[in-house]
Amino acid sequence: MKPWRSSTRAVVTVLVLTAASGCPRPSAPPPPPVARVAILPPVDHTGSGLLVAGGSLLERYAFHSPRVTVPDLLAAEAAAALRERGVAVVGAEALPDENDATLRLEVWRWEPDSETQPASVLAGLEATLVDGASGRTVWRWRPPPHPIPTPGAVTLAVAHQIAARAAIAELLASWEQRVPR
Repeated sequence: MKPWRSSTRAVVTVLVLTAASGCPRPSAPPPPPVARVAILPPVDHTGSGLLVAGGSLLERYAFHSPRVTVPDLLAAEAAAALRERGVAVVGAEALPDENDATLRLEVWRWEPDSETQPASVLAGLEATLVDGASGRTVWRWRPPPHPIPTPGAVTLAVAHQIAARAAIAELLASWEQRVPR
């Protein structure tokens, strides 16, 4: 074999492997259509509490503001987005029946790039849809953590809201929902 062929083959192999490793993963195939979904309270695996509002002494004792966390925002955004798509959302406090699917959201990473006027939030989320009748997982979505832009956010709370809305929109982007009749 000629020496230039082996070096060319090595270069081509390295280029192909480099390009393949940088390609985004394909999105999860869409879940089956559902008519009703129970959204479980999202699980925060970050260990940082992810408080958006209600944590300061002034908010707690003077204004009596409720505590709001990033998982709370994600659950509210998911419920609103699913309702917009024609899906009935039942409360997690009511036991879902076997005809209801259950959506479980998990936060593995949620880090704003700055504490003041953040331009993005590094988000790592996972969503799982479980069939109510069989109890089996019918859909799972977990992209690699990535920054979500938060344009116009002047406070951390606003950045959390923008990022939560964008994260849920991304989560549901592959979910081609046709309500069963």
